[in-house]
Amino acid sequence: MLKLKPYQERTLAALRAYLEVARMDGPEKAFAAVSGDESPARSPYRSIDGLEPVPYVCLRLPTGGGKTILASYVIDVAAKSYL
Repeated sequence: MLKLKPYQERTLAALRAYLEVARMDGPEKAFAAVSGDESPARSPYRSIDGLEPVPYVCLRLPTGGGKTILASYVIDVAAKSYL
């Protein structure tokens, strides 16, 4: 198994926190709680029409940041934190 870089670990931790809150309070409240309402860089939460109760977020990583390997870890995080 590959060792993740610190920023990848932080990304998964943020996703885990988001999904744990979303499971109980809904995705929009979870987004505000995890991203911080006071952050000037925070975009408003946008849900998908017709799928409002489904968590929907974008994980931003740099080019060459290991998005493909991170995606494989996301499956486990989502299964354990949300489902």
